[in-house]
Amino acid sequence: MNTNLTFLTLATALFIGQATCQAQDTLKLDLKLAEQIFLEKNFALLAQKANISLIKAQEIQTKLWDNPQISFEQSIYNPQSKRAFPLRTEYADGTQGQNIFIVSQLFLLAGKRNKRFQMAQLETQIAEQDFYDLLRTLKYTLRTTFYDLYYTQQIIKIYEEQIASISVTIQLLNEQYKKGNVAWKEVIRLKSFLLTLQNEEKELFETIIEKQATLNTLLGETKNIYYVPQVSENYADRYQLNKVSIQQLYALAQENRQDLKKVALQKRLAELNVNYQKALAIPDLNVQAVYDRNGSYIPNYWGIGVGIQLPVFNRNQGNIASAQKQLEVQALNEKASQNQLLNEIIRTYNQALQIQKLYESLDKNFINEFDKLFDNVQENYQKKNITLLEFLDYYESYKSNIIHINQLQNQRRQIFEQINYIVGTEVF
Repeated sequence: MNTNLTFLTLATALFIGQATCQAQDTLKLDLKLAEQIFLEKNFALLAQKANISLIKAQEIQTKLWDNPQISFEQSIYNPQSKRAFPLRTEYADGTQGQNIFIVSQLFLLAGKRNKRFQMAQLETQIAEQDFYDLLRTLKYTLRTTFYDLYYTQQIIKIYEEQIASISVTIQLLNEQYKKGNVAWKEVIRLKSFLLTLQNEEKELFETIIEKQATLNTLLGETKNIYYVPQVSENYADRYQLNKVSIQQLYALAQENRQDLKKVALQKRLAELNVNYQKALAIPDLNVQAVYDRNGSYIPNYWGIGVGIQLPVFNRNQGNIASAQKQLEVQALNEKASQNQLLNEIIRTYNQALQIQKLYESLDKNFINEFDKLFDNVQENYQKKNITLLEFLDYYESYKSNIIHINQLQNQRRQIFEQINYIVGTEVF
C-alpha cells in the first residue's frame, strides 16, 4: 500500500467533510427548544389544526333550518279571450288571468336536527382527539430521534479520536519501517484496522444523516441545518421506575390517552347514529300556504296544506340495522383498545426494569478509568512494550465498551420516553 496515497486519501476525506460542514448551518439545541420549534412549525400539526376548524364548520351547517320553497304557476293561454299569458286581474271584456302562488316549509320531526348537531359536535371532538394523538406520536418521535442523534454523535467522537490516534501511530510506524525497526505486515495490519474504523464511522454518519432529516421534517425546517443536541446526563434521579406501578400507569393512561378517548367518542357517535337512524324512520312534515286567483271554487282562494310521507314500505330498516351493528363493532373496539393498552404497559414496564437493573450495575467511573489507561497503552505500544495484537485488542475493547455505555444510556432514555408515550403524559 502506498503511504503517500493513504494520507492523500485521508486529507481529501477531511477536506470533503469540512466542506460539507461549511455548507450546513450548525444549530445547538436542547430538547425544550426543539419542542418549542416543533409546536410552532410542524406542518402535520398545522394541517390537523386546520382540519379541526374545517370539521367544526360543519356544526354550523347542521343547526340551520331547511330553506322555505316558493313556487309560481301562470297560465300561458286563454282560449276564450285568445290571450297569451293573461296577467291582469280583469280585462275589458270581463276575462281574467290565472296564477297560483305556493309557499312551503319542511319541518323535521323526532328531533332530527338536534341529533345531527350532536353528532357533528362529536365529530369535532374526534378530530380534536386526532390532533392530540398526532401531537403525542410526533412528540415521541421527536424525543427519541433527538436522543438517538445525541448518543450517535457521542459515539462518533470516539471514532474520530481513535481514527486520529491510529493515523498518527501509522505515521510513526512508517518512519520506523523505513529505519528497519518494524515489519511491513505490522503497518498493513494497522492500516487495515484504520480502514475498518473508517467504514464503521461512515455507517454511523449515514445514521446521523437520517436522524438529521427526520428532525428537519419534525421541526418544519427547509434549510440544510446540522443539529447538535445538548443533553444533560443529570437525569438519573428523575427516571426512577420504582416510583410508579403498572396499575398507576394504566390509570394515568385511561385519563390521558387521546386515542382511547377517540374510541369512546366513536362509540358514543355510534349510539347517536342509532337514534338518528330511528328518527329518520319518522316522516317529516311539509306545511304550505296557497293562493289561487281563478282556479278554485271561488276567486282569490287562500288555503293552507300539510303533507307527510306514509311509512308503509321504507321505514329505514336497513340503516337502523347497520347502525346497530356499527355500535357493536365500536363496543368491541373499545374493549380491544383497553386490553392492548394494558399489555403494552406490562411489556414496556418489564423492559424498563431490565434496562434499569443493567444501568444501575454500571460503574460510572469506568469511562474515566478507561481513558487514562488508553494513553498508557498507546505509549507502551509505541515503545514496543506490548504487541500489536494486544494494542488492537485494547482498542476494540475500549471502543466496544464506550459504545455499549452510550447505547445503554440511550436505551434508558428511550424506554422511559416510550412509557410516557404509552401513558399519554410525562410520567418521567
